[in-house]
Amino acid sequence: MTTRARASASKDGLQDIVDAGMQKKYIRGLKGEYTFEEYMAIFTDVVDVFGRFGAGSCLLAGIEAAENTINGSEELAKIGVAPAPAVLTPFVVKQMGIPFSFDLEELIDTHVRFNNIVAASLLRRIQLGLGRG
Repeated sequence: MTTRARASASKDGLQDIVDAGMQKKYIRGLKGEYTFEEYMAIFTDVVDVFGRFGAGSCLLAGIEAAENTINGSEELAKIGVAPAPAVLTPFVVKQMGIPFSFDLEELIDTHVRFNNIVAASLLRRIQLGLGRG
């Protein structure tokens, strides 16, 4: 595992937003310093250490375009990262200023698509003999 990956990776996940501009705007600290493409390289190292679906990533739906979040979840799942998408739910005051970008229909559609990605990843875990995780 690279030094960069060791410094920023854990089994609990890394990335929150796919769009580089949104990432810089809303994510602070170490996590905000890397683009999604850089996280993909880091996660490749993480999968080498923890195994396929031994690490996860929580992409936040509602901050950026739904397609970004869906495509990011699919890309992560393809390399063996367990997708754990979540809907933006501000729980501290400074997060209250982040605008939620989906209407109800887009939110429901995104949830259904997330469910399909997670279900396919679960099936791959079971096929690999890793259990339900």
